[in-house]
Amino acid sequence: MFTNKYPFFKRGNILKKYMLENLRDFPRDMFNIIFEDYSDGILKGCDLTVEEDQIIIGRGIIKHKSDLYFREDNTAISYQRENRELVLKLEFEQQEQEEYKLQKGVPGLTVEEELDENEMELARFKLRKGARLRADYRKFSDFNTEYNTINIIHAKYAGIKKPTLHPHIFNMFANIVYQGDTDDMLDLSFCSQILNKGCNSGRLVDNYLKRRLQLKKDEFTNAERYKYLHKIVRKVQKKKQPEKTKKPKNRQKIIID
Repeated sequence: MFTNKYPFFKRGNILKKYMLENLRDFPRDMFNIIFEDYSDGILKGCDLTVEEDQIIIGRGIIKHKSDLYFREDNTAISYQRENRELVLKLEFEQQEQEEYKLQKGVPGLTVEEELDENEMELARFKLRKGARLRADYRKFSDFNTEYNTINIIHAKYAGIKKPTLHPHIFNMFANIVYQGDTDDMLDLSFCSQILNKGCNSGRLVDNYLKRRLQLKKDEFTNAERYKYLHKIVRKVQKKKQPEKTKKPKNRQKIIID
């Protein structure tokens, strides 16, 4: 049966163990049920911004090996201009003490692209000396800029059953396609889903790409998803551009008397 045990803390009542356990377990159990069907990855928040020589990781929720990690405030990570690709990652640690078990995700930078099982990528970037790092995206191609821009394509964003792309990528894709000149029902349906509820299903985007571009694969990596979404964006934008009208040539006439 469904129950909800709510302890009363009032004068005369004896504080019992189950009361404290209820306060401890109820929020965690509720979140575990809500996100039970989601894969590992970023569940909410953790947006990245840049301030001077620091990358700011915003507050958010991350799922790793079925455990939920919460961050209630921003975290600053200092970076240097090394002219080589660096990966911003979280390394998950667990410590057990007599009074509690501590689980935490510690942010850091590494040059290794292949991470261990206890690590998760948030972004990557390659910064030239003397340049400034940015985390704003004005065009769809900005997500994959080689230098001086934070790349969030490879970040693992939690989705139903399997990870998916970052919502920023999907939102820009949907806005561009809607503003373009497309009458493809797959485009309109997929973009409506993104703008109304978001795209929290890796299977949904994979099925869309397979049908839209007549691809033979059933599953795609984040890099492949972005590549094919970018291909669709270029098609839509190219279709929207007005055809150039040919101007009549001014032929010079020579009159011979």
